[in-house]
Amino acid sequence: MSRSILKLLTTKLVFVKQLLFVNKSLLVSFLLLARIFVYAQAPANTTCGNAAPFCTGDTINYPAVVNGAQAVGNYNYTCLGSWPNATWFYMQMLSTGPMVIDMAANNDIDFCCWGPFSDVNTGCGSLGPGNMIDCSYSGSNVETATIPNATAGQFYIMLITNFANTNQNITFSQTNASTPGAGLTNCGIICTFTASNSGIICPGGTATLSANSSTSVASYTWTGPNGIISSTSLTNAVTNIQTSGTYTLRGMTVDSSFCSATTDVTVIPFPSYSVTPLTTTVCQGVPFIANTIIGNPSDYSYQWSAPLGLTISSPNGSGSLITPAPIGTATALLIY
Repeated sequence: MSRSILKLLTTKLVFVKQLLFVNKSLLVSFLLLARIFVYAQAPANTTCGNAAPFCTGDTINYPAVVNGAQAVGNYNYTCLGSWPNATWFYMQMLSTGPMVIDMAANNDIDFCCWGPFSDVNTGCGSLGPGNMIDCSYSGSNVETATIPNATAGQFYIMLITNFANTNQNITFSQTNASTPGAGLTNCGIICTFTASNSGIICPGGTATLSANSSTSVASYTWTGPNGIISSTSLTNAVTNIQTSGTYTLRGMTVDSSFCSATTDVTVIPFPSYSVTPLTTTVCQGVPFIANTIIGNPSDYSYQWSAPLGLTISSPNGSGSLITPAPIGTATALLIY
């Protein structure tokens, strides 16, 4: 088949697909209008300038943009006849070699990949046929992007579109990472935090905040209900906490990417209780009944304890028969 005929057929295919997208989008918009706020949770990386980093070894799984506009920017999208519902990703290579990225969804998706670039900003300003590496505008829900020889230190940019315009998740990952000589990404550009705390405390207690971070984090700040806690340590003891609250750790990488994580500190209020003997005066050695009255009893458990010589018939009951020695005191021990 001649190149001119093949190009003509390709052009017609693109034209038909563009018309199909318009019709599908109108239909889906009509059908999902009442549910758009339930399903349309657009990712943040919907422009090239806000592309999200990708790391070898990670499987990205995200809700696709639905009913979104065409990708913005004065770019040449090469093989793509349309570029609706776009999400953008970038990677910096740690080692030189081939890289294979498999993408999958329930319905039609497309992609285009460009590079190499010295940085993301430079790449976003110069996307075009001259630096396109791979591209697909097929009708498939499964796509494969191949960078034949990714260069260490260089950046690559990938656009994925939800052509089907349906509510679906898109997943992708590098599938040749275990192949000898494969190109691997620099995961140090990805900012990640996991935050935790030492557990439930009483009012006025101390909670220890701690976190793990990726090696790329250049600076970080802990904040809480009362403001900044620390900008010098990932582990911090916060004293005299009176109420439950959320504590946030924010970080920034050397290339000014931001990330954050939160942990909730739970403070259990002191119980309101009283111990009331039904008989306030008893003779030596004569049993008596004591009642424990606790506010919100479902939130607490309690236990009777007593000094040597006293016996308690119901140590975990609200009303307990206590048989004292000649002299003695019974104590209600509350556990909460």
